[in-house]
Amino acid sequence: MTGYLLPEAVEGAATIGSNEWATLLRRAQEAFPPPFPRDHERRQHLLEAFSEKQLTHLERLDDELFDLDASPELSLDVLFRLYIDDHPDEFFVEAASEEEAAKALLDVAREIVNRPPPRRLDFALELLEEAIQRSERGGSGATAQLAASLLKQLPDLSA
Repeated sequence: MTGYLLPEAVEGAATIGSNEWATLLRRAQEAFPPPFPRDHERRQHLLEAFSEKQLTHLERLDDELFDLDASPELSLDVLFRLYIDDHPDEFFVEAASEEEAAKALLDVAREIVNRPPPRRLDFALELLEEAIQRSERGGSGATAQLAASLLKQLPDLSA
């Protein structure tokens, strides 16, 4: 996450219903004097002036963020998926074809696979399987072949 978006990240965490993320991000935001410094150089200047105690506090918050994101129940991927499942009208429009829907699913799976670890390869697997089904229903199957190829690579990526 880029620092200047921290206030939006707090709001976003609250929007998806994650008190854990919202609280932790708010604690990080509160480490800086109000109004939150959006300018990178300003934040860096403030960080350089922080005491060891303040820096240790931020390091602990950073560790807690990584722990949250590694959690099977509270990772951002899981929370986003739950929110999207509960609010599909905010995210989806009817695709013109099954093949277009399959391509969109494949694109999201590629994004997940290309992230640095930890990444939710189980979610990518679900997306790829759905992409294959939609592409095959759509008739051409071209996207199904690409999705199947990426699907075969997932075991190597999780090792």
